[in-house]
Amino acid sequence: MAKKNLFHVTVFIFLINLCTPALRLEPFFLGDIVFNQGFEVSLFNIKAYGASNLKIEKIRINTESFKIELVAFMPKITTESTYAISWKISLLDIKGQGNAYAILENVKSILKLTGSNYQRQGATYLKIDKVQLKIQPQSTKLRFDNLFNGNKALEDVGNEVINQNVHLLSANMLPLVEQAIGARIFKVANQVFEKAPRSEFFP
Repeated sequence: MAKKNLFHVTVFIFLINLCTPALRLEPFFLGDIVFNQGFEVSLFNIKAYGASNLKIEKIRINTESFKIELVAFMPKITTESTYAISWKISLLDIKGQGNAYAILENVKSILKLTGSNYQRQGATYLKIDKVQLKIQPQSTKLRFDNLFNGNKALEDVGNEVINQNVHLLSANMLPLVEQAIGARIFKVANQVFEKAPRSEFFP
Protein backbone atom coordinates (compact mmCIF):
# COMPACT_ATOMS: atom_id res chain seq x y z
CA MET A 1 0.00 0.00 0.00
CA ALA A 2 2.85 2.38 0.86
CA LYS A 3 4.48 1.70 -2.50
CA LYS A 4 1.19 2.34 -4.30
CA ASN A 5 0.72 5.62 -2.45
CA LEU A 6 4.28 6.65 -3.25
CA PHE A 7 3.63 5.82 -6.89
CA HIS A 8 0.63 8.13 -7.02
CA VAL A 9 2.60 10.87 -5.28
CA THR A 10 5.41 10.64 -7.83
CA VAL A 11 2.90 10.73 -10.69
CA PHE A 12 1.27 13.77 -9.11
CA ILE A 13 4.66 15.48 -8.80
CA PHE A 14 5.38 14.63 -12.44
CA LEU A 15 2.11 16.18 -13.57
CA ILE A 16 2.67 19.29 -11.49
CA ASN A 17 6.13 19.67 -13.01
CA LEU A 18 4.74 19.02 -16.46
CA CYS A 19 1.86 21.45 -16.26
CA THR A 20 3.37 24.15 -14.06
CA PRO A 21 4.69 26.66 -14.80
CA ALA A 22 5.66 25.91 -18.40
CA LEU A 23 2.16 25.01 -19.57
CA ARG A 24 -0.01 26.90 -17.09
CA LEU A 25 1.71 30.22 -17.43
CA GLU A 26 -0.79 32.98 -18.18
CA PRO A 27 -0.52 33.89 -20.91
CA PHE A 28 0.98 30.84 -22.57
CA PHE A 29 3.19 32.05 -25.43
CA LEU A 30 2.65 29.80 -28.42
CA GLY A 31 4.82 31.64 -30.93
CA ASP A 32 3.93 31.79 -34.62
CA ILE A 33 1.75 29.49 -36.72
CA VAL A 34 1.91 29.69 -40.53
CA PHE A 35 -0.32 27.76 -42.95
CA ASN A 36 -0.11 28.23 -46.73
CA GLN A 37 -1.68 25.24 -48.46
CA GLY A 38 -4.78 26.19 -50.43
CA PHE A 39 -5.12 29.41 -48.46
CA GLU A 40 -2.74 31.52 -46.42
CA VAL A 41 -3.17 32.24 -42.73
CA SER A 42 -0.32 33.40 -40.51
CA LEU A 43 -0.69 34.04 -36.80
CA PHE A 44 2.15 35.77 -35.00
CA ASN A 45 3.05 36.11 -31.32
CA ILE A 46 0.11 33.98 -30.19
CA LYS A 47 -0.82 34.38 -26.54
CA ALA A 48 -3.28 31.91 -25.00
CA TYR A 49 -5.27 32.37 -21.80
CA GLY A 50 -7.25 29.83 -19.79
CA ALA A 51 -4.80 26.96 -19.34
CA SER A 52 -4.61 27.72 -15.61
CA ASN A 53 -8.16 26.33 -15.36
CA LEU A 54 -7.05 22.94 -16.69
CA LYS A 55 -8.69 19.99 -14.93
CA ILE A 56 -7.22 16.51 -15.26
CA GLU A 57 -10.07 14.06 -15.85
CA LYS A 58 -8.22 10.80 -16.42
CA ILE A 59 -4.71 9.38 -16.11
CA ARG A 60 -3.67 6.01 -17.49
CA ILE A 61 -0.12 4.80 -16.89
CA ASN A 62 1.67 1.65 -18.03
CA THR A 63 4.97 1.55 -16.17
CA GLU A 64 6.30 -1.51 -18.01
CA SER A 65 6.09 -0.12 -21.53
CA PHE A 66 6.09 3.42 -20.13
CA LYS A 67 3.06 4.96 -21.68
CA ILE A 68 1.11 7.79 -20.12
CA GLU A 69 -2.28 8.95 -21.34
CA LEU A 70 -3.79 12.04 -19.81
CA VAL A 71 -7.22 13.49 -20.56
CA ALA A 72 -7.79 17.08 -19.48
CA PHE A 73 -10.56 19.64 -19.82
CA MET A 74 -10.49 23.42 -20.03
CA PRO A 75 -13.77 25.41 -20.00
CA LYS A 76 -12.46 28.19 -22.22
CA ILE A 77 -9.29 29.12 -24.05
CA THR A 78 -8.89 32.57 -25.57
CA THR A 79 -6.06 33.69 -27.81
CA GLU A 80 -4.68 36.99 -29.03
CA SER A 81 -2.26 37.42 -31.91
CA THR A 82 -1.49 39.44 -34.99
CA TYR A 83 -2.34 37.94 -38.35
CA ALA A 84 -2.06 38.02 -42.13
CA ILE A 85 -4.71 36.24 -44.18
CA SER A 86 -5.45 35.59 -47.85
CA TRP A 87 -8.39 33.22 -48.32
CA LYS A 88 -10.86 32.99 -51.19
CA ILE A 89 -14.02 31.36 -49.92
CA SER A 90 -17.71 31.58 -50.85
CA LEU A 91 -16.84 33.94 -53.73
CA LEU A 92 -15.29 36.31 -51.20
CA ASP A 93 -11.59 37.14 -51.45
CA ILE A 94 -10.73 37.69 -47.79
CA LYS A 95 -7.52 39.60 -47.13
CA GLY A 96 -6.19 41.56 -44.23
CA GLN A 97 -3.58 42.18 -41.57
CA GLY A 98 -4.08 43.19 -37.96
CA ASN A 99 -5.15 41.71 -34.64
CA ALA A 100 -6.83 38.32 -34.36
CA TYR A 101 -8.79 36.77 -31.52
CA ALA A 102 -10.12 33.27 -30.90
CA ILE A 103 -12.44 31.72 -28.32
CA LEU A 104 -12.37 27.95 -27.86
CA GLU A 105 -14.97 26.56 -25.49
CA ASN A 106 -15.21 23.22 -23.67
CA VAL A 107 -11.78 22.11 -24.79
CA LYS A 108 -10.85 18.46 -24.34
CA SER A 109 -7.15 17.60 -24.59
CA ILE A 110 -5.73 14.10 -24.94
CA LEU A 111 -2.02 13.79 -24.22
CA LYS A 112 -0.05 10.60 -24.83
CA LEU A 113 3.60 10.18 -23.88
CA THR A 114 5.75 7.21 -24.78
CA GLY A 115 9.15 6.69 -23.21
CA SER A 116 12.04 4.30 -22.80
CA ASN A 117 14.93 3.53 -20.46
CA TYR A 118 18.54 4.55 -20.82
CA GLN A 119 21.61 4.13 -18.64
CA ARG A 120 23.48 6.99 -17.04
CA GLN A 121 26.16 6.78 -14.37
CA GLY A 122 25.15 3.23 -13.52
CA ALA A 123 21.46 4.06 -13.06
CA THR A 124 18.37 3.61 -15.22
CA TYR A 125 16.73 6.82 -16.36
CA LEU A 126 13.62 7.54 -18.38
CA LYS A 127 13.36 9.63 -21.51
CA ILE A 128 10.33 10.68 -23.50
CA ASP A 129 10.53 9.45 -27.09
CA LYS A 130 7.18 10.60 -28.44
CA VAL A 131 4.44 13.04 -27.55
CA GLN A 132 0.99 13.01 -29.13
CA LEU A 133 -1.50 15.75 -28.38
CA LYS A 134 -5.06 16.18 -29.60
CA ILE A 135 -7.02 19.34 -28.89
CA GLN A 136 -10.78 19.04 -29.33
CA PRO A 137 -12.79 22.22 -28.73
CA GLN A 138 -16.55 21.93 -28.73
CA SER A 139 -16.83 25.29 -30.44
CA THR A 140 -14.48 27.86 -31.94
CA LYS A 141 -15.16 31.50 -32.74
CA LEU A 142 -12.69 33.76 -34.53
CA ARG A 143 -12.41 37.50 -35.02
CA PHE A 144 -10.01 39.22 -37.43
CA ASP A 145 -9.76 43.01 -37.15
CA ASN A 146 -8.94 45.20 -40.14
CA LEU A 147 -10.12 42.86 -42.89
CA PHE A 148 -10.54 44.64 -46.24
CA ASN A 149 -8.42 47.56 -45.03
CA GLY A 150 -10.78 48.27 -42.16
CA ASN A 151 -14.02 48.52 -44.16
CA LYS A 152 -16.40 47.75 -41.30
CA ALA A 153 -19.23 46.31 -43.39
CA LEU A 154 -16.94 44.02 -45.39
CA GLU A 155 -15.00 43.13 -42.24
CA ASP A 156 -18.16 41.90 -40.53
CA VAL A 157 -19.14 39.88 -43.60
CA GLY A 158 -15.64 38.43 -43.82
CA ASN A 159 -15.67 37.36 -40.18
CA GLU A 160 -19.12 35.83 -40.60
CA VAL A 161 -17.95 33.79 -43.60
CA ILE A 162 -14.79 32.70 -41.76
CA ASN A 163 -16.82 31.50 -38.77
CA GLN A 164 -19.26 29.69 -41.03
CA ASN A 165 -16.26 27.76 -42.34
CA VAL A 166 -14.24 27.65 -39.13
CA HIS A 167 -14.03 23.85 -39.39
CA LEU A 168 -11.81 24.23 -42.47
CA LEU A 169 -9.47 26.57 -40.66
CA SER A 170 -9.42 24.44 -37.50
CA ALA A 171 -8.73 21.24 -39.43
CA ASN A 172 -5.59 22.78 -40.90
CA MET A 173 -4.38 25.01 -38.06
CA LEU A 174 -5.06 22.88 -34.97
CA PRO A 175 -2.51 20.19 -35.93
CA LEU A 176 0.13 22.92 -36.10
CA VAL A 177 -0.91 24.15 -32.66
CA GLU A 178 -0.80 20.58 -31.33
CA GLN A 179 2.71 20.13 -32.71
CA ALA A 180 3.93 23.38 -31.16
CA ILE A 181 2.52 22.57 -27.71
CA GLY A 182 3.64 18.94 -28.01
CA ALA A 183 7.21 20.08 -28.63
CA ARG A 184 7.06 22.17 -25.45
CA ILE A 185 5.71 19.22 -23.47
CA PHE A 186 8.43 16.98 -24.90
CA LYS A 187 11.10 19.38 -23.69
CA VAL A 188 9.61 19.91 -20.22
CA ALA A 189 8.91 16.20 -19.62
CA ASN A 190 12.47 15.22 -20.47
CA GLN A 191 13.80 17.95 -18.21
CA VAL A 192 11.74 16.44 -15.38
CA PHE A 193 12.84 12.85 -15.94
CA GLU A 194 16.53 13.62 -16.34
CA LYS A 195 16.64 14.97 -12.78
CA ALA A 196 16.43 11.55 -11.11
CA PRO A 197 16.59 7.81 -11.91
CA ARG A 198 13.47 5.94 -12.96
CA SER A 199 13.15 4.35 -9.51
CA GLU A 200 12.51 7.77 -7.98
CA PHE A 201 9.45 8.23 -10.18
CA PHE A 202 8.19 4.65 -10.37
CA PRO A 203 9.33 2.62 -7.31
